[in-house]
Amino acid sequence: AALPRISQSSGSQAREPVVGKDQQSRLWVQQLVEGDDSVVQDFWEQYGHRLRGPAAKHLAPRFHRREGPEDVIQSVCRTFFRRAQNGELELPNRDALWRLLWAITIAKVREKARFHGRKKRASDHEQALIGGDGNPRMAIAEPSPAEAVAFSDQLQHLLSSLDAEDRRIV
Repeated sequence: AALPRISQSSGSQAREPVVGKDQQSRLWVQQLVEGDDSVVQDFWEQYGHRLRGPAAKHLAPRFHRREGPEDVIQSVCRTFFRRAQNGELELPNRDALWRLLWAITIAKVREKARFHGRKKRASDHEQALIGGDGNPRMAIAEPSPAEAVAFSDQLQHLLSSLDAEDRRIV
């Protein structure tokens, strides 16, 4: 028998209880918390892509360069599994699991926004490094002549202590 999927209901209609659905769902959640590989895979297939929506929607685009929705989702999953395995969560079924994952996702997004919005890390303080050709590039400082000579001397000393094959590899 296939495991029940979470349904999106309008909330105004009363749901008819399905015999065995909660028990089956409770068993699935327990197997998830215990780390059953097939259930964990099923969890990721069901919830991974669904969590991307709220993470992307609520994470400001200016933070996507630093942390994207996938980073948030991984953090959500780590938090969920750590707390579930420590017995801190009561999850009677998949509906409760989805509500919990959604709440953790929104909390993580807000936490990331606070972290990256603090004065020292605020995105409005970022400056792109632009090369002479107008394209962004990494800042690479050229060594002074004295630094270049010192590096060359150290490299030669290191290479002289190696056999021929190791020197070829280096």
